[in-house]
Parts: sequence; C-alpha cells; structure tokens
Amino acid sequence: MMPWQWDITAKWKWLALALLIKGAMFAYFAVEFQNTWEAKYIQNGVVIFYQDSYTYYIPVEEWVDGKGYRGACRMPGFLPIYAPLYSVFGASAARLFMIVLQVLLDVLATYLLALFAYRIQNDRRVFLWSFALAAISSFVSVWNNYAVSDSWAVSTLIIAFYFLQRYGDSRQTRNLLWAGVWMCWSIFFRPIHLLALPIMAIYLIALNGGLFHHFKRLLVSGMVFIAPLTGCIGLWTWRNHEVYQKWIPLQDDPSVCYYNLQDYHLALRDNILAWGMDFQEWSLNTEFAWFLDSTDHRPCPLPSRVFTSYFNADSLEVLKGNYHSALATEALDPQAFASYRMQVIQSSNAFQNSYVAEKPFDFYVLNRLRLVRLFLFSGRVDNLPLPARQDMNVAQFAFKVACLVLLSLVIIFGMVGAVHALWRGASVERWFLLFPLFHIAVLGGVLGYAEQRYLTPAYPFLVVGTAFFVPTLWDYWSRWRKSINA
Repeated sequence: MMPWQWDITAKWKWLALALLIKGAMFAYFAVEFQNTWEAKYIQNGVVIFYQDSYTYYIPVEEWVDGKGYRGACRMPGFLPIYAPLYSVFGASAARLFMIVLQVLLDVLATYLLALFAYRIQNDRRVFLWSFALAAISSFVSVWNNYAVSDSWAVSTLIIAFYFLQRYGDSRQTRNLLWAGVWMCWSIFFRPIHLLALPIMAIYLIALNGGLFHHFKRLLVSGMVFIAPLTGCIGLWTWRNHEVYQKWIPLQDDPSVCYYNLQDYHLALRDNILAWGMDFQEWSLNTEFAWFLDSTDHRPCPLPSRVFTSYFNADSLEVLKGNYHSALATEALDPQAFASYRMQVIQSSNAFQNSYVAEKPFDFYVLNRLRLVRLFLFSGRVDNLPLPARQDMNVAQFAFKVACLVLLSLVIIFGMVGAVHALWRGASVERWFLLFPLFHIAVLGGVLGYAEQRYLTPAYPFLVVGTAFFVPTLWDYWSRWRKSINA
C-alpha cells in the first residue's frame, strides 16, 4: 500500500515517513555544512553552534552552574529541556541531544499540521498536500541543524494551534489547557509569536457564537487558555524586575541586547524603513549597506523617489559622514561623539518628517507594499548551507532553485488559499488562516522585517492555505473541463 493510501489516523506510518524525509534532509544539510562552514561552528559533526547559539544555550548552562540566568535578552524557552540534559551529560552531548529532539519535534509537528488541516477541511487531499509540502520543504527543516530557537518555536506553535482546533472539536478543557501550554512555550522561544494570540482569540469568540452569545463560557475558556501564559510570563517579568529594577515582560530593549543598535543607529535605520527599503545591516546588498560601509565612496545610490524639498543625495552623504564620525569618536572623544550623535538623530528625524509630510501616499501605502514584497519575494533562500553560485555544482544549484520555486509557490498559493477560505469558508476554523496574513502584514508591512527567518512562523500555515487551495483549483478546473466537453 502506497503512503497516500494509508489511513490518516495511521500515525506511526506517517511519523515514520516524516522522519525518513526529515532525516534525509538533515543529513544532506549536515554534509553541506561540513563542506561550506568553518569547523569552529560545527559540533559533534551536525550541531551548528554559532553566534546566536551562545545567547540561547550559555544562559541556561550558567543557570545550572549556579551563576544565575544571564540577562533578559532571551526568554528561557530552552531551560525546561536543556537544563536537565546539560546537568546530566554536559554541554557537548546535551547540545547534540537538543538537535535530535528538535528534529523529532519537527516530525511530530509535520504530522499534526496535516491533521490540523484535515480536521478543518475534512478532505483527504488537504491532509496529503499539507503533509507532503511540510515534509519536503527546506524552509523550516534547515533550522533543525541550527542550535537556535527557530525549529522549536515553529513546532510548538503548530502544536498549540493543533490542540486549539482539537478543543473546538471536542470541547474538552484539557485540550484548551494544552493549547495554552504549547502557546506559552512557543512565545518563550520566539516572543513575536504573540501575534498568534489575537487570531486564537477570534477563533474562540467565533467558536462561542460571538462575543456576548455565550459570554460566561467564552470567559472561562479564555481564562483556561491564558492561564499558562499569564503564569509563566508573570514569573519571568517578576524575575526581571527583581534583578534589573524595571519591567521586562518579554525581552530587554534592543539597545541593551545589541551593542550596535544605539539611538542614532536606530534613527538612521528608521529612514530606510520609511522609504520602504531593506534595513538588514548584516547584508551586503541592501540600501542600508551604503550608509554603514565607510569604505564605499560611491555617490548616494538611493533612488530619487526618496528625496524631498528638504533633503537630497548630498544631504544623505552628509548624514552618512556624521554617522561614521559618531562611530569613530564614541570611545575616544565623548564631547565630539555627543555632537555627531545628535546631528544624526536630528537629521534623520527631520528627513523622515519631511518625507511623510510631502509623500504621505508613498509612506503609508506604497512603501508598506514594498516592504511586504521584500519580506515575501526577496529572490533568495537564506540559511541554506550552500556555496556561492559560482562554486555550486549542478545538484546544489538545482536544489537551491527547487527550494526557491517551492517557497514562492507556497507563499502565493498559501495567501490566495487563505483569502479564499476566509471569504468562502463557513466553518469557524477558517479564522486560523488569518494568522499568516496577519503575521505578514505586521512583520513585513509595519515592522519592515525583511529577514526571511521571520517568515518561518507563517510558513506552515501558508502550507495549509496551499493545501486548501490546490484541490479547490483542481475541482474548478475539472468542472470547467466537463462543462466544455458536455
């Protein structure tokens, strides 16, 4: 019997198939990491432990060693799992176990995502499409090799949605409580997952027939769901206040956590966002790179659409010079640094105010769309351990092209499928498909996060949207073909 003929509830077969696919992809990435990354970033042959990894793992190790949990820049999502592993096996083995566990959790989440989609649409084709796309896609799976929070965060988010949908079917309080527990854990891995809470609230309201139809039942269900979040986040916030004498409910201010995100740096970056451009300072191919590179002496490369009567290309070159003067004097001449810092902040604010006043449609509409396009269709696939284009062999190039094509198709069909389900769907579960659209609108259009890893939480639900839309499209085409042949 072929896999697509298996009973949907034959969970061990589906889990085994997901493990086979995810395991093969993990092994492939591990080999590519060995070939393309420096050895110092690879532990036990498969664990990719780099700069970000330290911020997640070292605070837990220090806590186990009796030194306290360092800082409030990362929420301790890893602590419940990594702390006992580290205390028993030590750092090297514990980090390897964590990688194995996140692969296994991804396998479980792949099956539960397909089951989640099937229970919404009650169509076997939806299950098969969801399972297949979630299993073969590299967009989430590549994070299984990294010792960071992304894989854990997405898997726990999927499981939270799964249990919430189970509650809708069964009305069993334990499923609602489990949804809250997994949602809380997901937020402790990635605080941005708070964006899922409004969608979950809409679902619970719709499930109870509206805000006031069964208000008491809605209130009780909301309290059960929110209890794990309020309890755990409350304890974390209290701990931070005791340690730092300030309220930090999630993570500390970026200026504390990231040394290069000072106020004058952020003021300059805000202009890039106002113009609808890519602010990724770690990339060499963004508009922000010209500002940050003191050795780039080209004339201002920004398009004329960003200029106003208040500033032009010459003004931006002066701003760039003041920015680098601030960097150069920060540690050497406090008085000069204060002067340059203030010039950067004042000029940046004046430029942005001028732009908003003279080009409000660009700022509020066109540039929001530009930022969404950057977020969704950058023309690349980040974080794959592949060499530069000129160094790729045919197989590597074909794999990367396939990853890019699949990513683009899932984004397009997933968004169309989500809109179609929201517009035409009758079940309350259709509100789940609002999450990827809301996530993209906020992170892409409002916050301007062009980095692809921030799309990862929405991706599984774009897969579900795709799985909904492809069979619908096939049905439309079949009916049209029959009407032509009739």
